[in-house]
Amino acid sequence: MKELSISQIQEIYGIKQAAAYKWRKFLYEKGLPSTEENLNALRDYIATHGTYKGFMEGGELATVKTAEIAAETPQLIYENEPGIDPVMALVRAAQSRATGELIAEKMLAAEFRANPDKLDEDLRNRIREVEERTAPKSCDPMQYAQELIRQRNQHQAAA
Repeated sequence: MKELSISQIQEIYGIKQAAAYKWRKFLYEKGLPSTEENLNALRDYIATHGTYKGFMEGGELATVKTAEIAAETPQLIYENEPGIDPVMALVRAAQSRATGELIAEKMLAAEFRANPDKLDEDLRNRIREVEERTAPKSCDPMQYAQELIRQRNQHQAAA
């Protein structure tokens, strides 16, 4: 069986480059070549269990024969599309992830602003405390106006 390239893994499984590298590395660390058979088994395991944990621990991958594994020495080969710098591809993947996280954070923040009742109780209490401290205090309008006039007169006298 032939090992699949990163671009083939992406195309066949509809995953991003970073995920294809992760799948390939995971199989490599298990001593398995990244053949379509092994990748299908890994995909199915992840879909069923929601995690890589436990894959190959108890014979879940019955389709791979020991002789095939011994005959093929897997090599971790990082392939990129022609003309794409691997470092820049990694930077772009990191930027894409950060963008997704920032967008999700802003969307969640907007949701909580629109629905503050969904905040945890301790956070709602902090909001109430700040509102109480910063709420305008009631005062006598005549006294307030007289204070403003007094301050204005002091300012003019100083000038």
